Amino acid sequence: MNRTFKALLLTLFLAAIGLSIFIHKLIASDVPLLPNQAFKSWYIEAKISFVSQPSPLMEEELPTTVKFHLPQDSQRYNIVEDDFVNEGFTREIETDKKSANRLAVFTKQDSNDVSDFIFYRANIKRKAGLDPIEKDVPISGRRLVDKQMIRFGENTERAKDNLQENLPVTEIINLIQEANAKSRDRLSFVQTIYQLALNPEDIRIKAISRNVRKPDSTVQVAAFLLERAEVPVRVGNGIFLRGEEVYSTDFVEWLEVRDGDEWLVFDPLDQSFKAQNSYLTWWYGTDRILQAQGANQVDLEVVVQPDTNQGLTQSILDDEKPKNPFLEYSFLRLPLATRCHFNSNGIDRRWASCCDGKFRH
Repeated sequence: MNRTFKALLLTLFLAAIGLSIFIHKLIASDVPLLPNQAFKSWYIEAKISFVSQPSPLMEEELPTTVKFHLPQDSQRYNIVEDDFVNEGFTREIETDKKSANRLAVFTKQDSNDVSDFIFYRANIKRKAGLDPIEKDVPISGRRLVDKQMIRFGENTERAKDNLQENLPVTEIINLIQEANAKSRDRLSFVQTIYQLALNPEDIRIKAISRNVRKPDSTVQVAAFLLERAEVPVRVGNGIFLRGEEVYSTDFVEWLEVRDGDEWLVFDPLDQSFKAQNSYLTWWYGTDRILQAQGANQVDLEVVVQPDTNQGLTQSILDDEKPKNPFLEYSFLRLPLATRCHFNSNGIDRRWASCCDGKFRH
């Protein structure tokens, strides 16, 4: 009887420990417990790789300057923290007051110890009081993909040259007049212009598409025409934060029009205008997310992961005094560059890209 009683006590003790750990992890993290629940925070990891192919007569080329757009606060999401690995490059972050675009400018130093990649990581949190998005249909229905980019800015310069030398004035006027005849107000004018821009076989649209950076982008063609009609518009670029464990992502672009004091997104799927609260806004404009000078090839990879350690992460970011003494020695307290040295031991596979040049997930 004594032995059975001791075994029962030990079983209850171990069960209590297991239950306590489960409850603690559930409270201290944002891991959903039920299928209808969703993550509240995410990690965004972007890796810029300089893939040079030097000739026998030339040394390996690394960019002298890299300009990279950073995500910004939006109606649904906040940027909690930015972190970088840019060995051999100085870093300066510029913010445009008009568009709120954040631009990280990396300049190569005169040093032999220059890395062949730049790594960026952000912690994103959904604002309190906002429900998760159930639908994942992109507003524009189009993706802006820059997986492998060579000679950054080439398309932009071509579009600028066409604007100066081959501006299709007749086609622009003709399309604006047609849209005016079919519209009753500014918003219906935007709807009509977008519908006209959806027809790539229209010879007028073909002529105009040569004046935008991405000729096959309906959003950019429509924005180009609306700007000529003096309608305040802008092109938004961002990503959709899903509730899946791990996934890669592409950029989505959308069209916004100013109506009074607010910006409204045009959704071509249902022809409606609404506030932009579906995406994490990365930048506004038709320029690339990334520009590099002095490199013959640059690759960009973006990966998004839900943050399953949000309670621990937030305590560290807020610099709170940890209630648990183990928090004081948490892996998350280490600087970003220092964490990379531990990947070979399997401590955090998400950071392995810092060390071996590949995203692991």
